[in-house]
Amino acid sequence: MKTMKYQSTRGNYKKVSPSEAVQLGMVPEGGLFVPERFPKFEKEKIYEMVNDNYQEIALKVLRKYLTGFSDDILKKIISDSYADNFDVEENSASERN
Repeated sequence: MKTMKYQSTRGNYKKVSPSEAVQLGMVPEGGLFVPERFPKFEKEKIYEMVNDNYQEIALKVLRKYLTGFSDDILKKIISDSYADNFDVEENSASERN
């Protein structure tokens, strides 16, 4: 997998790794960090996620944006972020159709 880099929305800072972008939060000279490219998911890969829960889908997406982070770290971030913070029912796509 290609390593993701983040760039300033204002073009006023060097490209940084995902961990550097997270640590800095915002570009020190002003602006926001955005991915230098937007990863693509093949249609087949999207269809394969149809019965995955939210956390499983989040992991698959975040892996492409947060290269350099281990799956264990990403799973912890996802778990901590979504555990009991939202009162929603999980429905698979097949249940919605």
